[in-house]
Amino acid sequence: MTWGSDLARITAKFSAAPDMHALVQTAAFQIRQVFNCCVVVFARTTDDPVFAPAASVGVPQEEVWAARFHCDSATLRDLETPRHTSDLELPEDESVSLAMARSVLIAPLRRQRDLLGFLSLGQNPMAEPYDTGELALLEAVAGNLALCIDNFRLREQAYELQRVREIQERLLPMTPSQLGAGLEISHYWRPARAVSGDYFDAIDLGGGKHGLCIADVVGKGMPAALLMSNVQAAVKAVASESTTPSDLCSRVNRVLAGNLAPGNFVTMFYSVFDSETRSLTYTNAGHLAPMLVRADGSVERLESGGALLGVFRNWQFEERQASLRPGDRLVLFTDGVTELADTAEEEFGEERLEGLLRESRDLRAADLKQRVLDAIAAHNNGEYQDDITVVVIAVD
Repeated sequence: MTWGSDLARITAKFSAAPDMHALVQTAAFQIRQVFNCCVVVFARTTDDPVFAPAASVGVPQEEVWAARFHCDSATLRDLETPRHTSDLELPEDESVSLAMARSVLIAPLRRQRDLLGFLSLGQNPMAEPYDTGELALLEAVAGNLALCIDNFRLREQAYELQRVREIQERLLPMTPSQLGAGLEISHYWRPARAVSGDYFDAIDLGGGKHGLCIADVVGKGMPAALLMSNVQAAVKAVASESTTPSDLCSRVNRVLAGNLAPGNFVTMFYSVFDSETRSLTYTNAGHLAPMLVRADGSVERLESGGALLGVFRNWQFEERQASLRPGDRLVLFTDGVTELADTAEEEFGEERLEGLLRESRDLRAADLKQRVLDAIAAHNNGEYQDDITVVVIAVD
């Protein structure tokens, strides 16, 4: 018997399914139509590492709902092709679960090495083992179903990441063009992936003071973004007009210390700008030193502070002061700028950035920021490897 028309019809039905629930229901129904047997589709229906019935046809729901298989179970670990359950050596609990599903044949739903679930088929009308043609058709159907499941899964992940990015963007400061008379601020934030481990803030502390912060979590993607959200929450909770930069870094450090996985850490530069005195009091916790470009072209690096956050619980941070004078430009940045490499693996580097800032120090904040972005884009043809954040403050 040829199965080409059945495979084409089933594949078309899979492709037309509007969501994951409809897909597995369609799969169970279509497979039953071809094989004339009861069908149960097992998949992960929660965040737990367990496969449970996601759809069934021919088996009452109350009979099969309790069937469970751990993703690393003996039944599934080595399942590469459709297998008759009579050929498998199964633990008792798995034998019971397969009996609930009336299973005589199971087929894996795999994408490469990733097991997304499996199909369970009951006895066929002839009460005989499935023949090689039927096994080949089932394997093809399972492959197409796995592809569709994976597409829905990736679509859901992309949607979730987009939502996380939108939340991150809303949590970033709606920075004013002025931080007091005569000061402009302009910023740029760009994740290397959907979400970012970079963080910056401009916090109105009251009394003519603003907290200026930039931070960077080691790593990229969702783990870095989750850790950075904790850092942001800690900074927001601690920052106040009376909290010094060294005290803030000490308190955030204690929150992080002991709670980070080995190899994880956070760098942060936190400062308080007093608009009345035009002074900047700062602590640098292992972050790349911001560049204070003076009107005469000299450059000061704001380095003083201490160790990066989350490593040494009781570290005592230092703080320093810098005055901001007319014509000065203060530039804060993350290592996504300076470590950006071209095709020859040459990094953009701090020296190149410093030279660019010195040459462009007469520009306004937004224009100087754009000059930096244009330069790094030209350096590697716009192919960014890491999260990038640039904050420029211009003093008139």
